[in-house]
Amino acid sequence: MRLKLIILLLFISACGFATHARSGYISYTCVKDFLGNYTSTYHFKITTYTDAAAVGADRCYETLIFTNLGINPMPDTLTLPRTNGIFGVDLIGAGWANCGNDDSTLPGEGVMLVYPYTASCGSINYGGVKVNTYEGNYTFASNTATYIFGMVDPNLDANVNNINNSSNVAFAVLDTLSLHNFGLNYNNSALASNPAIDSAYAGQTFYYNPGMIDPDGDSLSYSLIPYITGTQNTGPFYPVSGYSAPPNLTINAVTGELSWLNTPNTYGEYDVDILIREYRHVGSSMVEMGSTVFAVQLNVVCYTASGIEQITSNKEQVNIYPNPNNGSFVIEPSNSTKQIIQLYDVNGKLVLSQTINGKTTVDASSLNEGVYNISIISNDGVVNKRLVIVR
Repeated sequence: MRLKLIILLLFISACGFATHARSGYISYTCVKDFLGNYTSTYHFKITTYTDAAAVGADRCYETLIFTNLGINPMPDTLTLPRTNGIFGVDLIGAGWANCGNDDSTLPGEGVMLVYPYTASCGSINYGGVKVNTYEGNYTFASNTATYIFGMVDPNLDANVNNINNSSNVAFAVLDTLSLHNFGLNYNNSALASNPAIDSAYAGQTFYYNPGMIDPDGDSLSYSLIPYITGTQNTGPFYPVSGYSAPPNLTINAVTGELSWLNTPNTYGEYDVDILIREYRHVGSSMVEMGSTVFAVQLNVVCYTASGIEQITSNKEQVNIYPNPNNGSFVIEPSNSTKQIIQLYDVNGKLVLSQTINGKTTVDASSLNEGVYNISIISNDGVVNKRLVIVR
């Protein structure tokens, strides 16, 4: 099904244009009433991954634009406030997000995933990665219509190899939701288990999978599409004219696994859009319920075969073991001063916070299996590491 959307794009208040956006996606869940029945209200979440060094470009709000394709009204908007981050902690000493007068009510920046560093090959400066989430509810006027909704955030970071003049290209993602009149009047989008960003070893075969899980049990299909963008304040969404698909990159339409055979020897960032469609069984038919554009950034490096390179503060060394673990692990810092540990899931949600003094055994047995990002905050700075829980 081909859907055409012509809408006004999001309004950015006081934040200005900057080059910072790396990747991201939109997810949504249908809200139930007190009796457990699905309603026409949906909870929306925007997840973005941004250049950690571009703090001044971080948004305190993002805006969704909604269009009903059935009756084609004027677009409606929803402003979503930031829902993750740390109050009162400047993670890399680069200042706070440009929030106008809202600095005291919203976290000043997102959650660190990768600290800025200089690559050991090519002397490439990598600005790091932060995770940002924005959430809010929206009630649809009709439960028998097809909606499309998206966001635009100027601009992409400046070092994307496969997009010409990427610093002048706005970052955009969009979803669709189809509400039908034969009992299929609700949907929950598929949820990603893995971050929308990863690194690949140059000249090797690389695999990536967003790990999508559909809460409704719908069947998912995957395809690579031209990278999308949008024109600020005038619309519509459209493919980037200066985009070229990374060579030798394919996707499995059933599993969603990206396969990159013989990755380029040109180090740096490559951006890709994955279209994920949801289909529900109705008798002998398959009905499309919605779709998601999942924007991924892959960073080609020379020193790690896979996985996001984690760079920690030089001022403080911390050991975490065992890792992977079953939910019980030891944190052993290099000194016994008071520190705060904060554990975040892949969507940037804070799931555990604890104060420690020196070597400490942490009980995270209540958390699900998965990959978590752990920040250890002290007077010397912040150490960021990856934690894996398996059982």
